[in-house]
Amino acid sequence: MTLMKNLKETAQKEMKDAVDITRLTAENIKQEVKQEFNKQKIQSKMEHMQTAYHEIKEDVKEEIKDFFH
Repeated sequence: MTLMKNLKETAQKEMKDAVDITRLTAENIKQEVKQEFNKQKIQSKMEHMQTAYHEIKEDVKEEIKDFFH
């Protein structure tokens, strides 16, 4: 009886450990995905800012050119 009880307790502990490991792995993956998404969002915003900067720069060039001619 004791052997069966020990086997059952060991199996329950191993199942709990497996669930905990799975939960931690899922949390890590979730964080990695979140970081990658944020990284892509930031990169996209930077690209939009660069585009806007170049457009403004060209507009200013044209206005200066028009002002002096």
